[in-house]
Amino acid sequence: MLHRIFPLIVGGQTFQSFVVDLSLPLFGEHHLVSSVLFDVGVYLVVIGLIVDVRAASFGDRCAQRRRAQELLGAGAPAIHAQTTVGVAR
Repeated sequence: MLHRIFPLIVGGQTFQSFVVDLSLPLFGEHHLVSSVLFDVGVYLVVIGLIVDVRAASFGDRCAQRRRAQELLGAGAPAIHAQTTVGVAR
């Protein structure tokens, strides 16, 4: 709610963007707009979702591999080690 009211308090319009010109010692002159904050937020949400989906997918694969190893037993050879030249015994 404050994001709607604040521009009105300082004499602007509702949902108005603010422009800031900065002079940074190491980086020089920069022109920033308040809508960049929204864009960065959207970017972080998208990256977070991608990382979350990838982590969940990787976790599922690790769990499947663990279950397969438990079914084979600790000392049993892996399935691909039981075949030679692509022919199952």
